[in-house]
Amino acid sequence: MITGFNTDISYDGTTYHIQTEDKGDTNPIILSLVYVRGAILAAKRTSYAKELQSGLTEQQLQVMLEKQHRTILAVIKAGRVQELVDKLNKSKSIEEEISETLKIAPGFPSSPSIPFPQVPITAPPIPVSQTNDINFEPVVDKINEIRSSIAVESSRRVNSQPLFAEFDLDKIIFDYLQTDAQEEKLEISLRGNKEFYSGESILLQIEVSRAGAKVLPSIPVIVKVIGTAFKPQVYSGRTGPDGVAIMPVALPQFTAGSAAIVIQSSSDLGEAEIKYLIRRR
Repeated sequence: MITGFNTDISYDGTTYHIQTEDKGDTNPIILSLVYVRGAILAAKRTSYAKELQSGLTEQQLQVMLEKQHRTILAVIKAGRVQELVDKLNKSKSIEEEISETLKIAPGFPSSPSIPFPQVPITAPPIPVSQTNDINFEPVVDKINEIRSSIAVESSRRVNSQPLFAEFDLDKIIFDYLQTDAQEEKLEISLRGNKEFYSGESILLQIEVSRAGAKVLPSIPVIVKVIGTAFKPQVYSGRTGPDGVAIMPVALPQFTAGSAAIVIQSSSDLGEAEIKYLIRRR
């Protein structure tokens, strides 16, 4: 049975929920949906009909599923989807503004009429020769100017309506993967707890990947525990088939100075390093 993925990831104060699943042999599509505050922000659909005809195995399909899910996570972490959220927020504010306007002025109800005495009003007729001297062009120009501004504003609002299901991730992912610097970058990430205290024993789960999109097995990992009040400690390990190195580390007890955990890795893609502060109890 093919297992799907559900992941929450935050970027720049926005939390995204990414869901990736296989729609089955009758509808051979890998579907990924990106949710923001419960609404679908973006989608990616990948057909594997051709691969299925060529004898696609369940294990190969699982790899395709995981690769698509991880690629979307990497795209979000790189900030490529943030522009969609900005457009969504802008569209919502405009939509609310239009709704409030419609509530205030539906039909413009008239005020109660005030009776006035029927007094005939007469005015001397204007000679035809004088009407020809009246210049109506400024008035006409002003009316045309108002009409033009209303048309522009109406067009702007229509084009800014929410695009929930219209965002397709294909182009964003393509542009992301075409960026050599991103594609070839070695990246280290730490799973689980990221707060450390002196004197405790911890189990580090260190993931090594290519730009967060493709996990890298059998990659060397070095963990250094350094501080101003004790001698450095060095641990070495290697990532497993899932791209994760599991390394037990004993943090020294210290009551003065400062200390940190430094995690390093290197491969033909380059080098990567992350650091975490060790707090005193």
